[in-house]
Amino acid sequence: MNNNGIFITATGTDIGKTLITAGIIKFLRENNIDAIPMKPIQSGAKVERNGLVATDLELCLNYSNIKPTQDEIKLMSPFKFQAECSPHLASKMSNCKISIPHIIDCYRKLSKNHSAIMVEGAGGIMVPLACDSEITILNLIKKMKLPVILVASTALGTINHTLLSIDCLKQNKIELAGIIFNSPNNSSDDSKFINTDNPKTISRLREINILGNIPHLQHPNLINKEDWSVFLRNSTSLQKYLLSRKY
Repeated sequence: MNNNGIFITATGTDIGKTLITAGIIKFLRENNIDAIPMKPIQSGAKVERNGLVATDLELCLNYSNIKPTQDEIKLMSPFKFQAECSPHLASKMSNCKISIPHIIDCYRKLSKNHSAIMVEGAGGIMVPLACDSEITILNLIKKMKLPVILVASTALGTINHTLLSIDCLKQNKIELAGIIFNSPNNSSDDSKFINTDNPKTISRLREINILGNIPHLQHPNLINKEDWSVFLRNSTSLQKYLLSRKY
């Protein structure tokens, strides 16, 4: 299997995986690398006339003006659920079992025509994928055998969540390329010192690469030159890592 992809996961939901995934793809494509997104499991999919649409995938495609065929879109988002909840529950409600072998088969087909595939997970590492088994996002990561970029918040509580995520990945012998921090909405004066200290403390407690620290963007839109400039200024280590890989 083409191992030029990267798996983007997070310490939880609504941390900023999609924004980071979109930024990675946009940067690679601006450097003439044929990178595309893949969102294997999407809860809270949008209902349109032709069926369900994976909103996270749609955002990544729009930011880089990627125009895949309908067949490719099916490979990029094989499991879509309207219910906005954990994949295991959404899967049960839709009577549609999530298949890791099918996801890997979709990845392989996409990799035949593209240089790099950025795979965005669902929620955090230990999110369950079925009600009748112990399969989680971690199992998917292990089977795909891709390096992982972990997206973490800078807010209060992130130290525990991030350290547990790091330890889980390392205990399972998964290559962790590094962490990207994404600042939350609560950037009040009272919380700024916490948001500043948390990444430093995590870096001190675990030997880990800090690939970037993206400040809060009020209405993030990487098509906007100002937002894109902010993303680039605060992710130089990420850019070096991405360009160091062979595609």
